[in-house]
Amino acid sequence: MTTMRNVAIATASLFVGWALVTAAEHRAEPVVRYQVVVRTVEVEAEREPWPEPEQPPHMDDGEWAEFERQSACLFDVMKERNMPITLETVTAADVWTEHTPGGACGILEGDE
Repeated sequence: MTTMRNVAIATASLFVGWALVTAAEHRAEPVVRYQVVVRTVEVEAEREPWPEPEQPPHMDDGEWAEFERQSACLFDVMKERNMPITLETVTAADVWTEHTPGGACGILEGDE
């Protein structure tokens, strides 16, 4: 009976060991899942206003007033024609309007 008892204990030990090994092999490994949260935040950037240009010493008040008027007209001409406001386009438009009668304001009056 001792041998049968030993065989039963050995068999039970094998089953318990096999069950433990099988459970360890099939144990679910932790799965890492990342969650990404995207937030859109609209921020209005604070900008310092452009400083007002100062009148150069070589211009009198009348010349400076005409310069400012032509500058405003040039901006309006460029906006009406959907021209991008870049250094190159402003320079080119300024040269073009200087060679037309009445300048940029003359072009605006002619378009009306």
